[in-house]
Amino acid sequence: MTLFNVIYCRRSDGKLETEGKNRVREKNEPTKEQLDSTPNEKGVSDYYRPLTMHDAKHLDWRRKLAGMLVKELGGKDFSYADGAYILDDLPENYRLFEHVKSKPTDGDAKPGKTHAGGGHDRQDAYLYGHPGGRKKRFRSPGDFFPHLLWLCTDEAGDPMNCTCKLCSPDELQTDVKSGPAKGGTVSMKVESQKAEQAVNKMPAVEIPARSTAQQLAPATAHSKPATQSITAPAASPPRQQATPQQNPQQRVSQPHAPQQQAPQPQAPQRQLEVATLPTPKDIDQQIDTTYGQFSFRLGELVWFNRGAAWALGVVIRRWMLRNMPPHHSRRYVIQPLSAPFLPQNTVIIEIETAMRPWLAWSPPIFCHQGLNQGPQPTFSTVDWNAVVSGRYGPSNDEIVIVDASIMAARAIDSTYTPFGYLKSSPITQVQSDAQPHYTTHQMFWNGVYIGGERVWVGDPVRLRASNSEDVLVISQIIERPLQFISTQPTAPTKVLLTGNVISCSTLPSDAVTPDRQHLVPQRMREDLEARNKAIQAIGGPKSFWKILQYGQVVDVADVKGRWYETSIMAPIVNQQPNYSDCVRDGQTDSVARSFNGRIDVNRTAGIRHDKRESAFGRAVPEGLRLIEGTEPPTPAMEIAPRTEPPQQQQQLPPQSQPHVHHMPMQTEFDTQMSGNDQADGLDQFIDLGEEETESMTAFGQPYGSQGSYFH
Repeated sequence: MTLFNVIYCRRSDGKLETEGKNRVREKNEPTKEQLDSTPNEKGVSDYYRPLTMHDAKHLDWRRKLAGMLVKELGGKDFSYADGAYILDDLPENYRLFEHVKSKPTDGDAKPGKTHAGGGHDRQDAYLYGHPGGRKKRFRSPGDFFPHLLWLCTDEAGDPMNCTCKLCSPDELQTDVKSGPAKGGTVSMKVESQKAEQAVNKMPAVEIPARSTAQQLAPATAHSKPATQSITAPAASPPRQQATPQQNPQQRVSQPHAPQQQAPQPQAPQRQLEVATLPTPKDIDQQIDTTYGQFSFRLGELVWFNRGAAWALGVVIRRWMLRNMPPHHSRRYVIQPLSAPFLPQNTVIIEIETAMRPWLAWSPPIFCHQGLNQGPQPTFSTVDWNAVVSGRYGPSNDEIVIVDASIMAARAIDSTYTPFGYLKSSPITQVQSDAQPHYTTHQMFWNGVYIGGERVWVGDPVRLRASNSEDVLVISQIIERPLQFISTQPTAPTKVLLTGNVISCSTLPSDAVTPDRQHLVPQRMREDLEARNKAIQAIGGPKSFWKILQYGQVVDVADVKGRWYETSIMAPIVNQQPNYSDCVRDGQTDSVARSFNGRIDVNRTAGIRHDKRESAFGRAVPEGLRLIEGTEPPTPAMEIAPRTEPPQQQQQLPPQSQPHVHHMPMQTEFDTQMSGNDQADGLDQFIDLGEEETESMTAFGQPYGSQGSYFH
């Protein structure tokens, strides 16, 4: 097993389709007849098959091409060690096909030594994608290397500067006729010619330094299972090179002509470890990362429907009834947010259509008009006595609860809480002249609450810098101290997320989905499968997940929120029976495009809390605890938050008496503004925007047995 340094080629001239005879568009691949694997009347199979990234020959091509690039461009900064480098992928739209020819008796024959797949009379690989069409194909890595080198070095992108035998056949005609091999001898001549042209040119190829995961933490036995190892093909053993191995330190910025170097002692080689999907370490993590289970997670801030109005609360427990389909068996216990002196009863939600993610809607203005003027108060600084006494406008318990929940939700949105400690590692940084070095520890976590949402290692999160469906699939959650020397009990920290950036792209409906989907979380793959099925049913394009970048580092402050399955959340948000109905109504966009971002509500990196419950503050009953797992309560259990005895009695405003507020249950309601100032904020709290007005009327109807749970 070998770890490779990955090289990225950022430029491509590859074409999936070209113009054939009579200007008819044709696919740039073997013909349909050549792709047909059906044996002829004599039982002979003669066909072409596409190779995936995991096939031995595909790996072998990328390994050899990367090695030649490093040798050609690296100069004294890099040394070529066969098998140490590999291309992340072939240039875009270039595809490798294998020509397979075998007789009926091949099943008993020994594998051919010259073929990575073995067992066939002929098994050659050809690279399609050249703009010249399917007749211009590359026969070997050496055959394609001059073209790849041109892609990586020619800033003008002028095909006339390419010296490969397909772009400049006249220059190589004599060599082709006289050379004993079809590709090997000729290609080596082209390489030496191109080496002189490549000097002093900026290559469009990245040879990245040590991976992000390795920069942040030293390689240990614990980190190895979370990396992807690429095994070199057994049929192509690496050749021994006299050139000493060195590590790539940065992007190639100045290629040099190849230089002879004296043998030197080998230094430890830094390998790029591509993060793979982790194995869940927690039952909640396993459930949350599985498609079609719970849409809302423990400890999350949500909107929920109470029959008469929408309210804000936190999920404190959830379970799934047995022997029932998931759509009808999910149960959530919600603790409504409220003022400290107006505690609320918990609510059981039986259908997910009665819930929304916190970031699905924007919070309305305050019901007390005076709170909307000037700097807006926070939950921890507001003068509740002044609010209750009417200093900010007419007041009653109902609108106090509404305004308190808005302030509490905004406060929760400004917090973060790492959880699920995994390990720690020492880090040393320069502090000052007086104390030049200071060693502390960074901690690795299995999950983190970001604002109102819970995310795990292996989860996709939406990025603030992107307006499309670009997500970061988290491979590590790392917390570092901002101050190495601090007199505070809890020094401020910085939470970093590392992982691969993935985006949703489209293809023609009959195109083959690109490989590397194994690096995409399962629920993302299943969601896209459901979306493709519905969209292609009406003639739409096919989508796939495309990996844009590996090993990126993102600050928690730059995360919009967690990613939601469009095939599940779109029907909930758009009030449709299923996703197919959304598609028929033209609602094909990802729900991520319509959701808010955490940073949109509070322009702050966040306040750290050791426990999730402490982030709720006094907006929930004191002593409230989240109940992990999904075990349903026994009939004898009370459906109420688990609490501990309070340490001290809450201080209440003199105008209020301790009681539990009961919101009235209505079978219908009006979303129009009532016209008086006091009701403005409350009514906005109900309809939450013009786009929701039509769908809100459905929530005025009783939900069968669900209505009895609302208070």
